[in-house]
Amino acid sequence: MEHEQKYYAEFLVEIDEKLEAFLSNYEYHTRSYSVSSCLSLSLSASQLNSAIMATKQVLAGVLLLSSHEKVEADTYKLDLYLSNVTSLHDFANKLNALADIYSELLSLYGASEGDNPIIIEHLESGSLWIKVAGHKLTSVLLTSVLTSSIIYYQNNFTTTGQLNQLPAAVKTVDDLLMISKKLEADGVDTAEIKDNIESATRKISKKLDVLLGDQPVIEINDSEHSVGELLSEKLIEQSKTLKLEHQADLD
Repeated sequence: MEHEQKYYAEFLVEIDEKLEAFLSNYEYHTRSYSVSSCLSLSLSASQLNSAIMATKQVLAGVLLLSSHEKVEADTYKLDLYLSNVTSLHDFANKLNALADIYSELLSLYGASEGDNPIIIEHLESGSLWIKVAGHKLTSVLLTSVLTSSIIYYQNNFTTTGQLNQLPAAVKTVDDLLMISKKLEADGVDTAEIKDNIESATRKISKKLDVLLGDQPVIEINDSEHSVGELLSEKLIEQSKTLKLEHQADLD
């Protein structure tokens, strides 16, 4: 409870700071009407808009990852720590990416989120550290998918020195993450839901890039994965460049 209160306090402070900066720049611009004041106002407006969008994402994530005091016997717990989460916007995006991956995998088992929500047990800001529990088969597969993708991202960066996304080919990703194989082991007739698996795999691949692709250090269920101290700074710098490029494309 103490960690959650700290997180929400920091969250509200950041929103308040963005709003205060916008109002201050707006007031200054109405007095000066200069190019400089216009640029400052535009920047603060953009930052405030990002904060508002992040607010919506976090609220949606919190609603989806609704807290339950009692964890049912058929749930499986997942403990995930990401070291490189520096902004509210990143935090919201990664939280939602995790929820979306869980949702896609859950649907492949023919289960509903209404009956099998992710149960949030711990949420901490700064870096992202989240402990959740959910539908047992889905959560076990989720842990396996995350672990396989972590190994792929970090091994590729260690070898090439460049950030890499998961392959574009759905079949390649399915083989890499072993989604179909594990579904079959759990008794799912994958031939009947082939199209669903392809669609889910495509979506999961994109969400994994968001969730894990820029992380130098990741811990999952007490198992640590790292590119090493020497490469961590290089990975973080590349991730910043990619974010700027992505934002430029959106603008």
